[in-house]
Amino acid sequence: MAKARLVRVGGAHSVMSDFREDEIARRQDQLWKESQYDSFANEFLDHASNGFYNAHYDRPACLNLLGDVVEKRVLDAACGPGLYAEEQCAAEHQ
Repeated sequence: MAKARLVRVGGAHSVMSDFREDEIARRQDQLWKESQYDSFANEFLDHASNGFYNAHYDRPACLNLLGDVVEKRVLDAACGPGLYAEEQCAAEHQ
């Protein structure tokens, strides 16, 4: 929540000005964080999808441990872009 300074000389206009500056700074910070997340998420997707370890070792091993999930309800609550769920859905439709 924005904290307004009480300024007697400038009156109510100064209080509103401080609020607007705090709100603008908060929104700019939020937009910066969102753009940083989007950039990181895209890089992670590329790495997780195509990286040798993830694509050819880790993901196949984990999916093998999971076994057959046809007609089962599975929640993919892992970190990442849903690659495990995507592969399971693709395998189910083959």
